[in-house]
Amino acid sequence: MANGDKEGMYIFTLQFSTTVNMNEYVKIQPPSAVQIAPSSDQCKGIENLSPLLSCTISDGSIFVRLVPEDVSVQTDWKENSTIKFSIGSITNPLSFELTDSFKIYVTTSVNNNYYV
Repeated sequence: MANGDKEGMYIFTLQFSTTVNMNEYVKIQPPSAVQIAPSSDQCKGIENLSPLLSCTISDGSIFVRLVPEDVSVQTDWKENSTIKFSIGSITNPLSFELTDSFKIYVTTSVNNNYYV
C-alpha cells in the first residue's frame, strides 16, 4: 500500500494458543499512525471463518466477531487452529517512518476487557 492510502487492506493470519469459542472477538489495536475508517464491509473471512464478518470499532480498536464457515459443524477453534481474515478501509501514515506494531488479543466481548 502507498503512503496515505485510504483504501488499504491488511490481511491477518492468527494461530490460537488455546481453544477459542464461536462469537468471541479478535481485538486489534492499530498503531496510532494508522487510521481505521468505519465501513460495513471492511472485514472478510478468508480461511476457517465465515466470508462476511461483523466488525465493530470501539475506542480506536477493531473488534472482529469470530464466526466459523459452517456453524452447524463447528462451534470453536481448537489450540493451534489458524484463521485468516482481511480488514479494509485502513489509512496508512503519510511518511515512510516506522510505526509501532498492531496489538492483537482475543476477547469475549467488545465492552469487557476479559482476554482469553
